Amino acid sequence: MAALNLPRETRLKTAPKGDFPVDRAFLTHELSTWREAFTVKQAQEKCRRPNPSAFTFAELATGGCLSAISAIRAGFQPVWGTEICPKKAQLWTTITGTPCLGDTFKASLNEAEPPDYIKSGQPCTDYSPLGKQFGQKGKTGWMFCKQVEIILDLQPKAFCLEQVPNALELEGGKAVSTVIDGLSCDYHVHAAVLPTWKYGDVSTRERLFIVGFHKTKLNGGTNQASDLTDGSTFQFPLGVYPDKHGNAPCALDVAVADEDVPAAYLRHSKEPRVPYTRAKPGVLNKLAQRGTGAELSFNPTTTYSWFCPFNMQSTCNERDKHSLPTRRF
Repeated sequence: MAALNLPRETRLKTAPKGDFPVDRAFLTHELSTWREAFTVKQAQEKCRRPNPSAFTFAELATGGCLSAISAIRAGFQPVWGTEICPKKAQLWTTITGTPCLGDTFKASLNEAEPPDYIKSGQPCTDYSPLGKQFGQKGKTGWMFCKQVEIILDLQPKAFCLEQVPNALELEGGKAVSTVIDGLSCDYHVHAAVLPTWKYGDVSTRERLFIVGFHKTKLNGGTNQASDLTDGSTFQFPLGVYPDKHGNAPCALDVAVADEDVPAAYLRHSKEPRVPYTRAKPGVLNKLAQRGTGAELSFNPTTTYSWFCPFNMQSTCNERDKHSLPTRRF
């Protein structure tokens, strides 16, 4: 994405603080340092030098492998994944060196190596506010509930499921209740909606996370909630931002300079401005609006400030052949 037509150092020094104190140079350095401290190449190397004492993990619907890379970085050892997109399946194998078993709901997963931990992010299209909101009755929405059977069959020590928060609104959260109730027979289950910008992902994306810990496979194999090790009293980690100084990340902190952006991605049209408001942590800061709806990303209707997080990607953006960003001034 393009930022202001200024050298990066100048942008950082002149960035407005809005309603919260911000050290832009510090945040840019902090986010960059963390991001660059673990590369795809390092992930590949760790997978090919397995630690026999490490916890293992499998992923249902591997997608772009971001969850896999984070698990590898945390010390987990991948054993297999599932994915129907050939390119994404190849990406999994290239990074992890382990097999991708194809369709989550057709593969013989009970014949694969049993993992300690399962991560799953089933399609969210039928639960998204921008979609048709068919929920579990949709073309892919049923997968969110169906994955319960797989987890109960494989019996991992722990799992983490992901879905859009709007799933809590559809049919009174029926699908979410189906998942939690179905897994609670064998697992201590915890759920929370977390804003990703508080954890260093500079976007307004929010996600519903459902995590579970097996009632008899942890804490020495007992079924008693005696301490943290059995997962019964698990608490989701607190966000990193805003930090103790009030610093909160925005799009500018991870942007590249205009001179590094291909010309096709730069926008020059003038858009109808809206009344100015100061930027606030984690909140979109609209500068201009043309029409309604999301539109495709090569010609978006809304212009946001660089001093707020990125807006979320949508299915329309992903389908757009140009894959250009929302305008930013």
